[in-house]
Amino acid sequence: MGLDGQQPKLGYVLPTYSAKATNHHAHIPRLLAAIGRWVDLEVVIWNAADEPELPGVQTIHRLPAGSKARRWLALRRLIAGRVRAGTETWFVRSWSLLAWAVHLSGAKTIYWHCGIKPPATSLRQRLGYSLGNVLMRRVHRMATAPGLAETYQRLYGIPVSQFIFLDNDLDLRVFHPTSAEERAATRAKLGVRPEQQMLLFVHRVCYDRGGDYLVPMMEAAVAAGHDPVLVAVGYEGDRTAELTAYANANPGRVIQLGPRPNAELPELYAAADLFLLPSRVEGFPRVVLESMACGTPLVGADVGITAHLLPAAWHDRALAPYGEVAPFVDQVVDLLGDPEARARLGAELLERAARYDTPRVARRYVETLFPDHFRPGEDD
Repeated sequence: MGLDGQQPKLGYVLPTYSAKATNHHAHIPRLLAAIGRWVDLEVVIWNAADEPELPGVQTIHRLPAGSKARRWLALRRLIAGRVRAGTETWFVRSWSLLAWAVHLSGAKTIYWHCGIKPPATSLRQRLGYSLGNVLMRRVHRMATAPGLAETYQRLYGIPVSQFIFLDNDLDLRVFHPTSAEERAATRAKLGVRPEQQMLLFVHRVCYDRGGDYLVPMMEAAVAAGHDPVLVAVGYEGDRTAELTAYANANPGRVIQLGPRPNAELPELYAAADLFLLPSRVEGFPRVVLESMACGTPLVGADVGITAHLLPAAWHDRALAPYGEVAPFVDQVVDLLGDPEARARLGAELLERAARYDTPRVARRYVETLFPDHFRPGEDD
C-alpha cells in the first residue's frame, strides 16, 4: 500500500509475450509480478505467442487479431478508455510505435529507452528514428539507465529534467553460481574439456554486437598458448559466416548453439571462465547482469553503462575502449593467463549483482514512478 493507504494504478504495455522467450523481454513477467505487490497493475500485450501467465497482474488485455494498423488503433482506443477509468500512468518499453499510441491516448506515458541506436541504413529506418526522437521529447517522462541521460541530451536534445532513472533487473533465484559438480557436468555436456578455458558470447553474431572481435580473439588466445573454446549463443548475423569458417578450420574451438531460451542461460554463464561483451550498441546490457550474478568474470567494451557495472579498479583489465578490437583481445588474453584475477573479479561482480535482484529493482520502480505514495527504502 502507498502512504495514503491505497495502491496507485499502473498500466504496462508488453510488446511481446512467449513462455519460451529468448529475447530481452523474457524477464519482464518476473518484474511485473514483483511490481504488482505494491501497485494495481494492468497489462496490454501487443503480441502474445502463448496464453499469458502473469502473476501479480490484476488485468490482462489482449489486442484483437488483424493488421498492425488495426491493432495500433485498438491499442490507442483501449488506453484512452483505461485513462478515463482511472489508470492514467502507462509504462512502455522500447518500441516507439506503441509509445506513440499510448502518448496520443492522453496517458501519462513513461517511455523506457535504453541504448544508442546504430546508424540508419534506409529511408524507412531514418523516418522511424526521427519519429522516435520526437516522441522522446514529448512523453511525460523518459526512463533510462543511470548514466545515460547526458548521452541522450547530447544526441537528441532531451533535457536531463525529462528523465527518471531505472535499473534492469534479474532473478537471483535463477541466475547464480553453481557447484563444481554442476559446472563440470555442463562443460562435459557441451564438449568442453576440464583443462580448457570456456569463453561465452551471448548475442547475435553481428558487427553491432562485436561479432568481428571473436575470430581475432580466438587466434590471439591460441597464439599465446592458451586452450580456449568459444561458446556462442544467439541468432545468426552478418559475422556468422566468418565465425563458422574459423570453426570449420579449427575443430573443437567454437561451439555455436544458436538462440537458447533464457532459462538455459544460467548454467552456461556459471560454466564459463570468461564472459565477453564486445558490443558497439548497448544501453543497460542484461547479459552483463546475468553473468555477474553467476559469478563469471568478464571483459566488456566501454559501451552503454558497462563501465558503471564494472568495479572501477578493474577498468584497466576488463573494460576495453569502445570499438577497438586490439585492446579487447589483449584483455581477454591477459585474463586467460591469470586465473586468480578471474576469481577475484568474478567474486566482486557477484557481490555487485545483489543490487539488481528483481524485488529490489521493483521497489525502486514504484518509488520512482509514484514518489507521493512510497518513501524510498521503506518496505510495507
